[in-house]
Amino acid sequence: MTQDNSVLMRSAAHAMSIGDFARLGSENLAYITELPKSEAREFAMTMGVDIGDARLYALHSGDGTRMAITDDRGEALMNALESGFIPVTLH
Repeated sequence: MTQDNSVLMRSAAHAMSIGDFARLGSENLAYITELPKSEAREFAMTMGVDIGDARLYALHSGDGTRMAITDDRGEALMNALESGFIPVTLH
């Protein structure tokens, strides 16, 4: 990226609102998060399930809406793909 392009990109980023970023391709994107232990236990308790030390993963649409919860990250990924979403990695 040239210096001119870098300045242009920074200018465009400052001109975008939080809502603009949230809508940027969000209808096609999905991401997976691991639920914090406390939230996972609370969710399991509401479902009447003992998860022990198992990890739970949530599948979210690009706008952050939680679409599914599972104990298998691969299953969450397959669910995203089968539903036509493009899984992305968050850092």
